[in-house]
Amino acid sequence: GGAQIFAEAMRVADRLIGTHIDKVCRGDTFFPEIDGGAWTAVSNEPLHSPKADVDYAIVTYDKVE
Repeated sequence: GGAQIFAEAMRVADRLIGTHIDKVCRGDTFFPEIDGGAWTAVSNEPLHSPKADVDYAIVTYDKVE
C-alpha cells in the first residue's frame, strides 16, 4: 500500500519536501512520522490558502548524516 511505499522510499532518500496542512483530514494512507533524529528541517515556508481557508507550510528536510 501507499504508506509502505513512503516508508521504503524514506530509507534511500536524502531529502524530503513535504506539505504540512493545518487541518484534520480523513483517509486511510498517511505519510510516516518524520523522525527528528534522522531528519532535520532546513527550510519552512508558511503559507495560507484563501480558497480553502487553511494554513499550510512547505517544509524541506535533509537526512542527518
